[in-house]
Amino acid sequence: EGNSLIGSRANDKVGYHDPSTGVIELPNHSYLALSSDWDNGAAWDAGAVTWGSPVGGVTGQVSAANSLVGSASQDWVAHDGIVTLRNGNYVVPSPSWQNVGAATWGSMNGGVHGTISAANSLIGTSSGLVGADVLELANSNYVVINLFWSNGAVLNAGSITWGSGASGVSGVVGPANSLVGSTHGDWFAENSAHCEMTALDNGNFVFLAPVWDNGPVVDAGAIVLSTGNTCGASPARGTLPEAGAVVGTVAGGGPQINYAYDPVYQQLVIGRPAENRITLLAADDRDADCVSDTIENGAPNGGDGNNDGVPDFRQGNVASTPNAANGDYLTLATNASVQISELRTQSWGAGFPIGLGGFRLLLPMYSPMVSATVALLLERPITFDRYWRFGPEPGNTGNHWYRFDPPVGTPLTGAQIVSATRVNLTLVDGERGDDDLLANGIILDWGGPGSGSGTPTAVNLARLTAQTPGPLAAGVVALAALSALGVLAVRRWTR
Repeated sequence: EGNSLIGSRANDKVGYHDPSTGVIELPNHSYLALSSDWDNGAAWDAGAVTWGSPVGGVTGQVSAANSLVGSASQDWVAHDGIVTLRNGNYVVPSPSWQNVGAATWGSMNGGVHGTISAANSLIGTSSGLVGADVLELANSNYVVINLFWSNGAVLNAGSITWGSGASGVSGVVGPANSLVGSTHGDWFAENSAHCEMTALDNGNFVFLAPVWDNGPVVDAGAIVLSTGNTCGASPARGTLPEAGAVVGTVAGGGPQINYAYDPVYQQLVIGRPAENRITLLAADDRDADCVSDTIENGAPNGGDGNNDGVPDFRQGNVASTPNAANGDYLTLATNASVQISELRTQSWGAGFPIGLGGFRLLLPMYSPMVSATVALLLERPITFDRYWRFGPEPGNTGNHWYRFDPPVGTPLTGAQIVSATRVNLTLVDGERGDDDLLANGIILDWGGPGSGSGTPTAVNLARLTAQTPGPLAAGVVALAALSALGVLAVRRWTR
């Protein structure tokens, strides 16, 4: 017990997961011990998942104090393995939990512990096997699919629930946090067409429900193109059809619905043969950078702020928006393998000619010390002689102002002032310039070009802290293109 993680009963089989290994290494070299046969007192085979540090490991008896555990016999937590997300975090699917199922998010930097409940997990409401299927999205977020979730008295209506790869999702499945069906068998019908979920390369996803009933029109079918992040329109939630869904109108026509994804224009081409119709469906934020296509199309050079010959709305690594100080456009352009997943600005008065900018980057898969180079391009020249950052630093973890120019330190981070219209930022995941100070595949940044000799005042500091809790909303990430077809993964269910 002094140097090991141990069980409390002979058949707890700590670190055993049938039929494969019971110890899983995460990308940062921490690890998970899976013990699906662990007994929680009189609750036999309750199951447990235990996080271990890459430095000191984990010791002592398995319990809710150091592990995620089940509380009833045959909860079998860990029996269905682990879904590791691209940012290194993970999801524990527990479809047997309490006979309704659960899905629990955990951090690679500290894991998750305690007894499974609605406080730390997404859980079902009736027999429904929540967690039986978890689809990872290209942006490290995920979707929990439940074919058999019951909507009150309506059995097997079905649900899909989006979860943040940075913070997870918890609570009871319902229309407030999920997209749900409203009639029996909306998601799945015996000996009929299957529903289908497709993860796209920009973090968005497609959901096809061919046996969905459009009111009295049986098996009319519906298809949804949903954002895979939380900025702008929320990920799919409510009762199908949600706004923007394409729905069938002919009884029995749903199983004939088919689609293809166009990765160049980031849109769906949907065929509905029963209606003799082809439909194009696209979101107003096709590149998933949280700036609408309409706004990006107003950037200089006809919507090409970095003047590379490709419209900004078609590039996840380029984002353009008017600054909040004078309305001139600013453009961020970063490495092709990095996705800009949020960009916003706010006015900041004298000394900040274009105000401040906040942005979030997702790096291509988790890996320690990954860097990104970001070019800040301005529509018109401005006068400035420094670049200010607001946030924590290694060794000073409270929010504060600090000069970010010129690039210094090991690893090298900082801002290089190139001209009156360009600043190059060098950023490293988890280091100076990344507000969360975590090597987690996400870089958060608040800052902007300034002038004058003094540090921004304490009044400004308090104002910024009050206006930007966070400093950016958590959990919005995306990846650049992963395949020529623009499709990362397809999941189908049939029987």
